[in-house]
Amino acid sequence: MSFPRVLKLFAAASIAPLAALLAGCPSTPSPSSPPESGSSVAATPTQPASAAPTMTIAPTATTPAPTPVPAPADAGAGKTCTTNADCGAGSECQGAEGCGVGWTCGPTRRCTRDLVEYCGCDGKTVRGSSTCAPAPYKHKGKCEEKGDAGAAKTCTSNADCGAGSECQGPEGCGAAWTCGPPRRCTRDLIEYCGCDGKTVRGSSTCAPAPYKHKGKC
Repeated sequence: MSFPRVLKLFAAASIAPLAALLAGCPSTPSPSSPPESGSSVAATPTQPASAAPTMTIAPTATTPAPTPVPAPADAGAGKTCTTNADCGAGSECQGAEGCGVGWTCGPTRRCTRDLVEYCGCDGKTVRGSSTCAPAPYKHKGKCEEKGDAGAAKTCTSNADCGAGSECQGPEGCGAAWTCGPPRRCTRDLIEYCGCDGKTVRGSSTCAPAPYKHKGKC
């Protein structure tokens, strides 16, 4: 046998046991390589932190201040009257003592609750608050106490009235004049436009007859 052949057989016999030994050993895993730049890596979604609950505060409703409502104007204010029935709502008939003083509609007054007697300009006794007479009147007290019999007579001049009385009434031809006790009149003279269309003269505080207005017709 030639020498080269002997050497090849020897090498083969030496390598066989070493290969068997190596085949029984576990293989060592190769280290992981970092991902190549630009490679697509699926990102694991991050769970957002739970947000703290937000409390919603409803706006407080603000009640608007009430708008002042103006008081209705008295439609009958200043109107000549003889009773409250002649005036509109929220007004009443009022005036001073004496049948020669014209009564007009005015704002409601605060009256006491006591009742007294009044001698009305119609010759009838009426009762009402001591601070608010219910209708035009000659004086406080019963009519007969001061000899007022026949004083309610309608008139157009002093000639229509008896002794101790005179014709008197408010301005305006729509109001009836009646006989009443004499008044204290000033001595000055002014002109009046009478309801008959004629200009007359008389005291500035005591018209001599029913008249439309002061001054010439």
